[in-house]
Amino acid sequence: EYGNKCSKNVCELKISLTDTESNLFQFLLQTVNKFNTNTTLRVAGGWVRDKLLGIQSPDVDITVDNMTGQQFCSYIVDSDHNLDQPKPHFNIIHVNPDQSKHLETAIIHLFGLEVNMNHLRTETYTEDSRIPQIKFADSPLSDALRRDFCVNSLYY
Repeated sequence: EYGNKCSKNVCELKISLTDTESNLFQFLLQTVNKFNTNTTLRVAGGWVRDKLLGIQSPDVDITVDNMTGQQFCSYIVDSDHNLDQPKPHFNIIHVNPDQSKHLETAIIHLFGLEVNMNHLRTETYTEDSRIPQIKFADSPLSDALRRDFCVNSLYY
């Protein structure tokens, strides 16, 4: 359902999941519970924007709060959940500052969706460089404050 309502200074925003998205999120939460990782997963950025606009997003960016995306993807692969599809595998896009890639990203395909997984992070810059120094963030707020557009700091 696409039914965002605003009046004066308050907006009520609704996000409705497709069956595929619902299955994906349930599966990810089952993985957290199965391995007792105590992980909070959040969907960030473009997917949230697209859902608020009522359009489909080509991928889903997930942040994890207590490990890397690669570590969480390893739990997914080690899981014995019945996906009705071949056992998933994941790829790592490694840090490559020469190509302006400053963050390692784990990419896994689940339920027909590309899922990009990263840890919450902060970025600091030295005076003489545009290349960020990346560290684990201690909160979603710390992660949101480093994002370049307000809409990219929204989480689901």
